[in-house]
Amino acid sequence: MSKTPKHYDNGANYDVIDIANDYNLSFARGNAVKYIVRAGIKKQDTEIEDLEKAITCLEREINYLEKNKEIWFTNIFDVYELVSKQFDFHILNYLIDKCVWCI
Repeated sequence: MSKTPKHYDNGANYDVIDIANDYNLSFARGNAVKYIVRAGIKKQDTEIEDLEKAITCLEREINYLEKNKEIWFTNIFDVYELVSKQFDFHILNYLIDKCVWCI
């Protein structure tokens, strides 16, 4: 393991990056965790700034997810149109119903 900066050292044998990797966090989510963990530790006078940075990371992640959800829903209707030509209408609606519950 590399040398852990003092503001991330928790006395354990893992770093914040290990948590992010273990949970397969996106860059934005991993950064949010990083800023939360170091808030008030790296520099006492930047605690609020670090928490605001965590919020910014989470807002970016939410915006990314919302944008991709819209793209997915746009694409599912294209898929529905293509697949509906190949499958029985009742089977197709059953599959879509099951798919929606998985989201």
